[in-house]
Amino acid sequence: MPVSPRSQSNIHPLPHNHALSPSQTTLDNDDWDRQSILSPATLNNIGRSIIHPNCHAVRTRKKSDASPTPCRLFLRTPVPHNSPTGLHFTLGPFNISIDLTPIDFTIVNAAKKKIEQRREKLRQEERPTPMGCNNVNVADPARLAVNGVFEYEYNETEDQAPKLASLRVTHTEHENKVVWSSAPGVNFVGAAHVDLSVCESRDAKILTSLTSIQEHVVKTYNLQTIDSIERGPANAITIRGQIGSEIVGGALEASAVDYSLVFCLVDHEGGDYEDCSVGAVDGQEDGTSVDKALSFKLHIRPTAKTSLVPNQTHLFGVTEESEAFFGFGHRLSGSNAKGMEVHVLNQRTDFSKSKQHKKSTTSTSCCTIPQFVTSHSRCMYLHNSEPSVFDLRTSDWFSVRVQCNAVSGVLISGSDMMDVIRIYTSLRGRTKKLPTWTQRNGVILGISGGTDSVRTIVDRLQQTSCPISGVLIHDWSGVVDPSSLESRLWYNWILEREHYKYWHKMVAELDAAGINLGVYVNPMIEEIPVHLRSGRRYLFGEAIKEGHFIKSTQEKKKKDKGHAAFDAVNGNKVEIYQMNKKKYARVGYLDVSNNEACSWWKQVIHKEIMEYAGASFWMADGGESAPIANSVYYMQAINGLAAHNRYSEDWARVNREAIRDAGREGDSFFLVKAGYGHTPKYAGATSLEDQVVNYKSTNGGGLQAVLNGLLNGGFSGFAFGHCAVSFAVPRSVNSLDDRAREMIARWMEMNAFTCLFRTHDSDDGVSTVSAYNDAFLLRELSKWSTVYSLLADYRMNVSTEASYRGYPIVRHPILHFPFDQQFMKSCVSSFMLGDSLYVSPVMTYGIKRVKVYIPEGEWTHLWSDTPVTAPDNLGSWVEVRAPVGKPPVFYKTSEEMSQLVNHLRKMGMIHPEMQPRSSRWRSLFR
Repeated sequence: MPVSPRSQSNIHPLPHNHALSPSQTTLDNDDWDRQSILSPATLNNIGRSIIHPNCHAVRTRKKSDASPTPCRLFLRTPVPHNSPTGLHFTLGPFNISIDLTPIDFTIVNAAKKKIEQRREKLRQEERPTPMGCNNVNVADPARLAVNGVFEYEYNETEDQAPKLASLRVTHTEHENKVVWSSAPGVNFVGAAHVDLSVCESRDAKILTSLTSIQEHVVKTYNLQTIDSIERGPANAITIRGQIGSEIVGGALEASAVDYSLVFCLVDHEGGDYEDCSVGAVDGQEDGTSVDKALSFKLHIRPTAKTSLVPNQTHLFGVTEESEAFFGFGHRLSGSNAKGMEVHVLNQRTDFSKSKQHKKSTTSTSCCTIPQFVTSHSRCMYLHNSEPSVFDLRTSDWFSVRVQCNAVSGVLISGSDMMDVIRIYTSLRGRTKKLPTWTQRNGVILGISGGTDSVRTIVDRLQQTSCPISGVLIHDWSGVVDPSSLESRLWYNWILEREHYKYWHKMVAELDAAGINLGVYVNPMIEEIPVHLRSGRRYLFGEAIKEGHFIKSTQEKKKKDKGHAAFDAVNGNKVEIYQMNKKKYARVGYLDVSNNEACSWWKQVIHKEIMEYAGASFWMADGGESAPIANSVYYMQAINGLAAHNRYSEDWARVNREAIRDAGREGDSFFLVKAGYGHTPKYAGATSLEDQVVNYKSTNGGGLQAVLNGLLNGGFSGFAFGHCAVSFAVPRSVNSLDDRAREMIARWMEMNAFTCLFRTHDSDDGVSTVSAYNDAFLLRELSKWSTVYSLLADYRMNVSTEASYRGYPIVRHPILHFPFDQQFMKSCVSSFMLGDSLYVSPVMTYGIKRVKVYIPEGEWTHLWSDTPVTAPDNLGSWVEVRAPVGKPPVFYKTSEEMSQLVNHLRKMGMIHPEMQPRSSRWRSLFR
């Protein structure tokens, strides 16, 4: 007689992919239907099933779909008799449990009956069954131990019933709130051997790349066992077991791999929080406690018999249909990522051609990070810099796959989402406040075209009384062939005195007017022609001589003609990684993994940018184009796959150290476009790509995409996110019509209520039409720069919160109204500046009146100074006038807002006749 399951070390799962119906109740291996789905509705029709429905939400996979699918979990460690519910461990305020869920008796009895029928049929036929096949072999003890869970006699009590194992991590201080959990009987760890195809399409004009990675799955390891759970000497909980792809002879295949999953508490000295001496504000200064954070490390190790070593790690978790996912950096495709597949691979996005941001299941951006915050006030982030994918396309489970065999990260449980953001930023680093002059003195103008162009535009705006805090000159290093449509900047970050004559006199004039100077740089350095090197510092020659560029692994087909650089590490001559096509002049990419290269670049910033050029700030562009394939970095421990995402945060660190070494903290800052996990603690502010210049259009770009990026960045620690307003008119348009004027004006309306108000001009400065020549747009720019300046006191208070608590300046409304279902949608077309201003930008051409959703509380329309909701408002719609120049803006009464209203009234911008119409109030709370 088969032994009781309570005396065995195996507790086995229900087959995951099997669909049951009243006429088909078998659970044998040979009856599995891999394409079927066991839905919650089907389970309800069977009987009293308590199998978690989340383990059965299997979506149809295409051949090109590399997303992992959860499978089966086996518990092989002994369970004490006095612990019928599972194994439970306490780690500080966290509980880590292997829960045991009984299988429904109706299903068990039906399975037993079917097994007996088949067993009788085999006896009558007297046909033996070979070991390891899919048929039931009653003489196979291994199959009895692993797959024959129902082939024993037991009393039909809950203690004796077979059970399914699952992982559950809860936080005791928050009423045992679930931080991470898996479905009963379903693996929470998996792996795969994947071949990658990396495509790096480089633009010969602007020298940036569009990077894509295709995954070709060779073998998947999704059968997991739990062999031991123990508490280590460092007060850590370690789960060990194996992962395999199939069951052979009643056990996992011999080529299965070992894994270990370690949980431990996080503290500021625990290795997660790095040196705070550069940029970041230490979370301990505001009393932030990290006892709500739990660190985990997953390592997969091949055994001696492993044929294909896994190079991709999978994690599976359970979610609820109502749970919303936010974050992942400056992600542009919607605010709520539920229903999407987020690819964490920094790359440039061409909004003018891309259609991937309209109702897409994927998301790309220059600044994506492996981190999310959910509406259930929990957070997860990874330390890994390798490309990863978060698959959130199903309603009740999600997966994470990382292109590495070792994954580490942190789980955070907070009292609310603001608390989660505070804890997250205390661990990863917070951004220092921007210099005061960026907040009080008005707009930062992006200008190109030479000395005369800068002087003309500044004088024209000064005549309209436009507050100006700075001028960012993009083409200060010169322009390659200005008469050509392929014109671009020279990537030699030295002042081009022919293009900008009387530069220092111009800088003195700007300084006398209280206007700071900024320039543009990126990590690419170009081999300029010989005739341009005379009298100028030749950065490319210095960098290639000292080996400061990323190298290439591609073999040269022709004889070396002196273009190779000397590799001091290996003693060989190697070619630099070529950032553009071979027919063009060579362009190298600075290797920030080389400390000597970083020191050299900091010296360039100090001598050429801050001292000689007299710049107070700069745009540190690039970072998203770091090469992956055929690249060799100075730090041998990293490869292109691990260095690509990490490059942007190292690039920001080097620029921040240059400010620190020059003693310019508090006065100077820099902007970045690309970012990763630690970027916020180094960069002064992040920018969402300057070329976004349209409305909410059919290709998904425009204002809505930028707003999505700002809101998501706030969840990921990018508290000082903004986007420049483009004043460059493309050559293909060559004119300013009413639609273009309104579009630019609407952009100014939204961005005046962010952390930084900035414009952007063409890089080459030779566009035939410039919006700076339009009288209407100059008046609008002057007005919104004034409004931006009037908000300085309020915005600086919000900036203080951002710097010392990590709260974003531009906030998703759900942070203050977490139960309002209106803000759970995939896209939200409104935002908050701090906690007292509510802005709903107009994103459609020709709109004069709009209906706006107003959240809970009493709100007043800014431009009419008229209350639109009562104190007991629980969410309502109002109709307001919204002509150009009067976007829907609402405020909560406070002393700071009263001062703002008084200033606007003196300027004549408040008109009582714009009193809004209140529509029927309705509560949107559940």
